[in-house]
Amino acid sequence: MEDQQIVDDPTKINLYHFVYNVVAPITAPIGHQIEDDVSEPETEWRAPGGVAYRVNMQDENSARWWRYVRGTAKGCRGKFTGSLAEMLCCEHRKPHWFVSHWWGEPVLDFVMCLKEHCDTFKLDAAEVLYWVCAYANNQTRITHELGTEGPLLSPFFKALELAQGAVLVLDSGTEVVRRMWCGFENVVIARQQKPVVLVTFVDGCGTALAVKPTPADVAKANSYYPARPAPHHHAQRQKGFPLESLQTMLVTRLQTAQTALPEDRVMITETVQQELGGFEAANSQMRLLAAENLAAKGGYLGETVVRELGAAVRPFNLTCRAAEFEEAVERYNLSLRRCARLYVTRGPTSPSGALQGLDDTKAACIGDMLGDAAHLAVLRLAGGSDVGNIGMIAISDALRTLLQLQQISLYLNRTKVTDGGAIAIGNGLRGLEQLQQITLQFIGTQVADGGAVAIGSALQHLKQLRQITLVFEDTQVADGGAIAIGNGLQHLKQLQQITLRFESTKVADGGAIAIGTALQQLKQLQQIVLSFWRTQVADGGAIAIGNVLQQLKQLQQITLYFNNTAVTHETRQTIREALEKPSVRVTMH
Repeated sequence: MEDQQIVDDPTKINLYHFVYNVVAPITAPIGHQIEDDVSEPETEWRAPGGVAYRVNMQDENSARWWRYVRGTAKGCRGKFTGSLAEMLCCEHRKPHWFVSHWWGEPVLDFVMCLKEHCDTFKLDAAEVLYWVCAYANNQTRITHELGTEGPLLSPFFKALELAQGAVLVLDSGTEVVRRMWCGFENVVIARQQKPVVLVTFVDGCGTALAVKPTPADVAKANSYYPARPAPHHHAQRQKGFPLESLQTMLVTRLQTAQTALPEDRVMITETVQQELGGFEAANSQMRLLAAENLAAKGGYLGETVVRELGAAVRPFNLTCRAAEFEEAVERYNLSLRRCARLYVTRGPTSPSGALQGLDDTKAACIGDMLGDAAHLAVLRLAGGSDVGNIGMIAISDALRTLLQLQQISLYLNRTKVTDGGAIAIGNGLRGLEQLQQITLQFIGTQVADGGAVAIGSALQHLKQLRQITLVFEDTQVADGGAIAIGNGLQHLKQLQQITLRFESTKVADGGAIAIGTALQQLKQLQQIVLSFWRTQVADGGAIAIGNVLQQLKQLQQITLYFNNTAVTHETRQTIREALEKPSVRVTMH
């Protein structure tokens, strides 16, 4: 027998080390022989020493080596043999997330990746259950555990069926896409259409990639003012994800992946080709994830990315800047035919302070392409300083064809849009009966009552709306526009969240009272933000709103801004005291 080489640096211990020298020994009875999966353990597995030994002895019926270990499972009296999960938990539990990974990833890096996944999705680390093969499978009887009837009856497949989604841990060399068992897992993930999150370890911490904003992104968006949308925080959070990993994924061919045992590779390949429809759907899924995220990182909407979007096995998500979008259309024939979510973001601010991004020409290009976007469910556009009414008319004309649209966000702050553009937007929204969420921002524009009236009129037709954000800060809107918005809101019986901001406008008590009257009809309302900062609203308008809010029994969060108005301190204090309840969080400014 030979003792195993010791690894002195714990940050270098990978799962091969950990299973070979810790997990298997402590879950085996004393004197138990553990069957290895390979004819001879790799040198890098042999650490840390003292727990497990290798014996140069072949079993009569196989070409595999055996190891002798001394079991150390507390209280097992030499009889316990099972997985580490069974050792730590004596009850059956359903996994929330399936983890696909390569065992060569350092264990501590792997843990940090799962921590990042927890944080990104706002999961309770004490409650969420991850299925990890090394800990869930019995490593002392691995051949028996995996079975002899093929991968479709293996623990991997059963766990994937039960899990709500998959976490793909990308090691620094992206080895995970070259391992056949990981390939099998991703074939099943693609076939079952499970959500997939990519995580990796970079510069001492984990970083996660998801195809749409996560709960952490949404929480951050709700905590900022001026508001920055969740897709913005989504893009910012993912900036650190290494391009090299995504570029490797972009050429994924899982059928060329390797296994420790040649017979496993043959078995998996035959199963995938004969019973799961081949590798191509999984290859496309991996390449599509890479393409979506390369585009989102900015500057990578090239020919290969566009080709993978065009060959997508599912509706794809596209995040890019306006200039990149226009170039991809003109040079590579980008199509939105299979696009589910489109986020067009701003570029960097120019030296002169102008917001670079969407202008009228690029808006017209997007409008033309939206005509084919029959699957589009989410549209977010951020305008640059040069976009005006012509661009908004082009976009609005296309909106009429997007009958599946559920969310729309138009950020037109400090643009050239005036009432003409806002009226066009209102006209475009009228027929979108599936809309559940609207965000329209016109900060620092020349939009006035005419535009607000058109938007208020459109709201009457959008009966499925659950969430609405309208921001008219520093515009020409006055009571006429606010009254029209109120008239539209009262038809939206399903509304749960409202944000209305009229800061630095000419809105006075008439507009505030109209908003209050509309709120009376919204019995499902749970969260409300109303801002009349630096307006002409006085005590009459504030009291009218306060009286209505007291009647809304479902409210959980109320935020009101009456600072820099004629509303007195006494009135604000009276409203606050009337609204405060144990079940309601009230913030008054």
